[in-house]
Amino acid sequence: MPSRQWQKYTTARQVRASAMLKGLLAVMIGALLLFASAQTAAAATAIERGKAFVTSNCGTCHAIGPTGASRNPKAPPFRVLSTRYPLEHLEEAFAEGIVVSHRTDGMPAFRLEPQSIADMIEYMKSIGAKGGKSSGK
Repeated sequence: MPSRQWQKYTTARQVRASAMLKGLLAVMIGALLLFASAQTAAAATAIERGKAFVTSNCGTCHAIGPTGASRNPKAPPFRVLSTRYPLEHLEEAFAEGIVVSHRTDGMPAFRLEPQSIADMIEYMKSIGAKGGKSSGK
């Protein structure tokens, strides 16, 4: 039978180990929550940047919100672009320089940086644009 002093030592050690594990668990949960909130904030920021970009560069012709008609009838609303093209194809088009049928109606030629493209796509998703047609990938 173990001595009483050994039992006290073992019990104290178990209490310390238990407290350390609880502390470690609390730190891990805190880090996970912080990471999740940072991801959410980053997504919100991307959406805000995307909205700012399309508002200043596309909104004069395209409907850029979740509802409404485009000012230029040849300029499709952003929320329906994904029904015509897979969003990943739009990413490629924006990166390579988009060419559209309504260029004669004032659509400028442009190339976007990868971050601007990602921001636009995030914004388009936020207004209801889905992944679009299957790209066969």
